[in-house]
Amino acid sequence: MQKSLSIILVAVLMAIAPATLQAMDLSGTYDATGTNPDGSQYKGTCTITRISGDRYRFVWSVGNSYQGEGELQGTRISVDWGDEQPVIYDVLPDGTLDGTWAGGKATETLKPQGKGQW
Repeated sequence: MQKSLSIILVAVLMAIAPATLQAMDLSGTYDATGTNPDGSQYKGTCTITRISGDRYRFVWSVGNSYQGEGELQGTRISVDWGDEQPVIYDVLPDGTLDGTWAGGKATETLKPQGKGQW
C-alpha cells in the first residue's frame, strides 16, 4: 500500500512540474542590485517583457540604460546585452533572478516589485 502511494505521489509531481515551469512568466519590473567587475556596487531597476514564448527583453536602468534579450530554459535565462559575455540568471522559487555577468566576475540580483512567490 505504501509503495503504491509513493508511486502515485511521484507520478503526480512529475505531471505538475512541467506545467509549473511552463506557467512561469518573468514579465514585470524588478529592483536591480549588483557588483561590477571592479567591485563597485550599483542599483536601479530592470523591466522584463515577454517577446514571445520563452523569449524576453530586458531593459536595465542602473545609472545608464542597457537592453538585451534572452530565452528562458527551465529556470535559467542567458541574456545577450551586447557585451562579450551574457548575463546568466537562475530563477529562484520566490521569483528573484540571481545572476552573473562579465564571465562570472560581476553579480546581479533582480527582485520582483509587487509580486508574490511563484
